[in-house]
Amino acid sequence: MMSPSQPYIILVNGDSAASDALSAAAPLAFAQWRMSLVNDLHEAAAHLPSEHEILVLLDPRPEDMALAQDIQEAGLPRWAVVVLSYGAGDANPIDYIPQPEWHPASLARILRQASRFHQLARLCARHEGDLHTIARRIRHDLNSPLNGILSMAELIHDITAKDHPEIEELMPSIFEAVDGMVALVDRVSMIAKASGTDKPREDVAMQDRLGLVLQKVEMQRLKRNGSIHVTTEMPVVHGVPEWLDIIWRTLLDNALKHGGEPPVIEVGAHEEADGWHFWVQDNGRKLSPEQRAGLFMPFHQLHTNNRAHGLGLSLVERLVALQGGASGCELNSTGTRFYFTLPKTFLS
Repeated sequence: MMSPSQPYIILVNGDSAASDALSAAAPLAFAQWRMSLVNDLHEAAAHLPSEHEILVLLDPRPEDMALAQDIQEAGLPRWAVVVLSYGAGDANPIDYIPQPEWHPASLARILRQASRFHQLARLCARHEGDLHTIARRIRHDLNSPLNGILSMAELIHDITAKDHPEIEELMPSIFEAVDGMVALVDRVSMIAKASGTDKPREDVAMQDRLGLVLQKVEMQRLKRNGSIHVTTEMPVVHGVPEWLDIIWRTLLDNALKHGGEPPVIEVGAHEEADGWHFWVQDNGRKLSPEQRAGLFMPFHQLHTNNRAHGLGLSLVERLVALQGGASGCELNSTGTRFYFTLPKTFLS
């Protein structure tokens, strides 16, 4: 396989003028290069694929353009595509380089740009595939042994509970640790899946989504002897239902965990000029500006030094951003208010 410094230029159905122009431009663009002339796209596709191919078409038909962009290699875009034209073809004028611009320096710049964009496209496609793999495999491959640990812990509990009270006292810690690991696996899987998937937006009745989440946190609320008051009717928004569930669940879990004794929580929404503003208000401890600044750390920066260890609010930040909104928190007289915004419409 050739290195990125040795691109392979494939001219499809070209003539001597196009070939001469490429031969003059390529040495200015690349230290080393190769070029082949082929009769059609099928002949081009039959070449052994390399990491760094530039396909050059001369006045292609629309169906040739579509085919050239659809051809892949190992799930990645096969080649960079450059279109030359005498002005007589059906290609989009934005996409092709007319003959007056075929002089070496200009064409060399175009070849370099096409090559760089192609390498970035392949890199992004690889990363997206990695995220899909992580999202699909991590939950299965990690949850299976965790379920095994949980089953064995329950069996040990059943066998030893009567005769060994000291072991009985250890069981809640084991169950809590397993639950925490399962939750962590789910969150990592979710952020990988969300980042690697262009999820379609739809109209969502936020009142219904919030109601479902309130049911899920009811046991936690009772355990903390807390109260949750929804102060406003929730609107219909444009978003991803399951992502909105995770956002609400995370914010409510956070408020119940860090609220006062007992936690008193209010949930509300109001309309803004360009979207909706949702909030969860708790009566918990006051946070310093430094603490607030680190809460909604972007997920992709959690690997850096001295960053927050929790994933929850960073997951909120990412899921809100993927839907075109923003998130944050602010202090007021009764505690801390965590909020997120969503646009009224989302243009992907």
